[in-house]
Amino acid sequence: MNPAGDSVDEAYGFEGTVPHLDQPIIKLSFHKIVKPPLFEVRSVEDNGEQEYSYSHLVRAKDIDEATRIARVFFNTWYCDDHMDHSPPNHPDYFEFDNGIRVRIKSVTPTTEKQWIKAMLTQYTISK
Repeated sequence: MNPAGDSVDEAYGFEGTVPHLDQPIIKLSFHKIVKPPLFEVRSVEDNGEQEYSYSHLVRAKDIDEATRIARVFFNTWYCDDHMDHSPPNHPDYFEFDNGIRVRIKSVTPTTEKQWIKAMLTQYTISK
């Protein structure tokens, strides 16, 4: 309901005043908020002794944009350290001055429900 008491569908394009506030309304328009698709970015961090797996969620219009967002994110993974190099033929591999290497393993479409289920399955200890 809007201040005029009309339903959202009836209020689209409504012009007039709000009765109890006596304020003019030029135009009311209601838009459905559409979230971009969700993507899971799986990565591996290697410090020379151990490997750590990570999963990050990214909202993007498509998989290419999700990959670009992930690359920018990992480019600044260790903001105190400068990046040593990233091989030109492998843009998903990052090596930092401190010896830590990060590699993007995959970027896949997902939903919040699927991701939560996967995380619970991965990190739940069975008896």
